[in-house]
Amino acid sequence: MSKERDYRVGAKDVDRRIDLLTKSRPLGSQEMYVKDRKLILEKYECDIDVPRYRLQNLRTLTTEQPNFIKEHGLKDNHFSDNESDQAQIDQHTILYNTAITKGKRVGFTSEMSSGQKQPIIIDGNGLIISGNTRTAFWRELYNSDKKKNRRFAKIEFLLYNTQNEKDIKEMESFLEIKKDPKIEFNWVEKAASYRVLIEKNKYDIKEVASEANKSVKSIKDAVESHKLYEEFLDLYPALLPMTVVNSNAELAFKAMNDVITKFDKANMTPEKNTAKKLMFISIRRGVIRDPISKKSELNDIKGNRHHLFQFLASSSNKTKLGEVLNKVVDDVSAATRDKDLQSTLRSKKITPELERKIATQTLVSSKNLYDARNQVTYLDNLQSASTQIHEGFSNWLTNQGKIDASTKRMIDKMKKTLDQFIKE
Repeated sequence: MSKERDYRVGAKDVDRRIDLLTKSRPLGSQEMYVKDRKLILEKYECDIDVPRYRLQNLRTLTTEQPNFIKEHGLKDNHFSDNESDQAQIDQHTILYNTAITKGKRVGFTSEMSSGQKQPIIIDGNGLIISGNTRTAFWRELYNSDKKKNRRFAKIEFLLYNTQNEKDIKEMESFLEIKKDPKIEFNWVEKAASYRVLIEKNKYDIKEVASEANKSVKSIKDAVESHKLYEEFLDLYPALLPMTVVNSNAELAFKAMNDVITKFDKANMTPEKNTAKKLMFISIRRGVIRDPISKKSELNDIKGNRHHLFQFLASSSNKTKLGEVLNKVVDDVSAATRDKDLQSTLRSKKITPELERKIATQTLVSSKNLYDARNQVTYLDNLQSASTQIHEGFSNWLTNQGKIDASTKRMIDKMKKTLDQFIKE
């Protein structure tokens, strides 16, 4: 343990780090698999302040780092250099905060305080591929009381001795979709891992689904939703990424993807672009929550925020899809007094006030259409059920069959419901 070394940063210089790591106490070797490829990795025990964090770590790269950059007014490339001490310190802050906030809620901190159970994995640059959050927590724990927590002065690791970025990303993403992490990954982080394997490492989507124990459709939906998430942040660059990873936003992007798929299958590109912009605006103003109030700007609109997406996605034919969209567009045009709404939606300079009006009417109009469709469905179901009940009782009166106790209870319950229905 070096007295001069900042425990949050790790040893400087790649060659120096690798020298320290490979000359630390050997613990034999361990097998592991990446896809169907068997690896034999050497196992060591080193001082906990030797390895550096891998700043390209997917968990923090996708949401936490962009959030940190915007909150602190840093340059976009702040986390691009693994040899930057300040970037390492900031990464340590992010990781440790994750451990003591998200981790505390799921028992991570108490479990990790009992000692190391699995080795972390370090690449040929001396950077941590897997185990960044654990290492940050143990470093703080050890340095808070070195005598009491002396067992955390050392850390066990497996050395994946390669500097090939493609291979490193493959291992990281593969491990992320395979393991059952104590601190759950949000949907954006999971989707990013899927995309790395599919787009960078050329995995077949069926392989990713199998390794992640998911359906092919769920992987495909996650990937497409992640693309929409990135497009959404490009449209609203001032938004903190962490405000877009809640479960409501996930459902909205998945529903939005269903709608876009419908338009694509119907070869309705102009209509798709219109619906897409309306949905983006609705998500921004009606789904994304303020980090302080925990409410969206249109929180006073009652009902499900996804009516537009649900209704459009369930419109099974091209004519119906166009009719629904045209009705929504007409209602929004009337509410905003905008006779050329299509041009407005194509503009990149829509004011927040106008967006709120567009989102409000989009959600209200869509909800009305959604409820009207459901009302028709309810009547159809009621008519069908009434016909079946009538036929069932007619057959019984003709044949005078026996009725068991459970059927009698069901009939009694039905009678009470019908009495209430008649009173209405």
